[in-house]
This record gives sequence, C-alpha cells and structure tokens, in this order.
Amino acid sequence: MSTKKGVRSAYDCELVWDILDMFRVIHFNVEALGENGWDAIGVKNAERFGKFKGFDHQRERESQTAGYTKYLVKSGRWTEQEKLVKKGTNSHRQMLPTYQSMLGAFKPVRRETVRRGGHSHLSAKDLRKILLAAPGAQRDEDCDQA
Repeated sequence: MSTKKGVRSAYDCELVWDILDMFRVIHFNVEALGENGWDAIGVKNAERFGKFKGFDHQRERESQTAGYTKYLVKSGRWTEQEKLVKKGTNSHRQMLPTYQSMLGAFKPVRRETVRRGGHSHLSAKDLRKILLAAPGAQRDEDCDQA
C-alpha cells in the first residue's frame, strides 16, 4: 500500500470487500435464526463479535480502509452498514487482525456451504465457528450447542 493518503493496494481493496461480505452473511444468517438469533449461536456476547465495528482511524492502513469502506457503503452495495457509516467508522482500536482471523474461519465455512448447494446459508454452528475465531470470543456454556 502506498503511504499517500487514500491510495490502497488491490489486496487491501479485496480485503475490505471480503470483510464487508463476511459481516453481511453473518447479519442475514443471524436474522434467519429468528428473534433470538444471536443467543442461538452459543458465543458469549455474540452480537459484539458478529457486528462490523469499522477500523482504527489512528492507524494509517486501517484509516485508509475506513475511507474505502465509507465509499463502498455509500455506493449502495452494503446498505446494512449505512447506520455505522453515518455514526462513524472509527473503532478506536485495531480491527484488521480480528477481521482477518474471522475471515480465516469464514472462507472455508462459506466454501463448504456453497459446495453443498446452500449458497450463503450458515447454521448456528457455522456462525459459532466464525465468531470464535475472533480474539477474546468464548463459547457460551449456558447455551445448548448442538
């Protein structure tokens, strides 16, 4: 990535798309689980780990990805993130490592789901696997985790 403000590498652009796609899939699959979708996943504070929080504006790379994210959301593709963009995309803490860890779990789960013909439908177990890849995420032992 260039050090000039606003200039991104193709890799970082693709990474932002992947991150936004991952959170879109999480969002709509949690909705599909019903009113208590977040609770059904079996991760403590699942909603905290399963929602996109933006990027740290104090870190150059994350600040640039935040600007690109804002542009993409305003272009109309990831409308479920409009509320965050209006509020502000500054997470006030480094997020790329967390998102990359989650993507490491998400991509194989999604590939397998698509291979089985499920397009983007993920089960609570699939969602749990993705969220548990986030640093600090823990299983909710009080939840029935079939």
